[in-house]
Amino acid sequence: MNTVIQRFAESLQLCPSALLTPAQVAAALGVSHRTLAAWRSSRHTGPAWMRIGSRVRYSKVAVLAWLKDRSQKTSEA
Repeated sequence: MNTVIQRFAESLQLCPSALLTPAQVAAALGVSHRTLAAWRSSRHTGPAWMRIGSRVRYSKVAVLAWLKDRSQKTSEA
């Protein structure tokens, strides 16, 4: 399993909620909250997110799916 995906999956153990804050996602992915905000504004980058009232939230399932979609396998030489 990819180390980023593995690290994110492990961080989910510490967060029982199905919805994550931008700070939690940024920390788990190892990016800044500004990077995450830039991904949201580009609309074609980053995990799917939702707005609940004025707050941004990420589904754990959506973030894991996004990570798996971005995984690349190395080719054998």
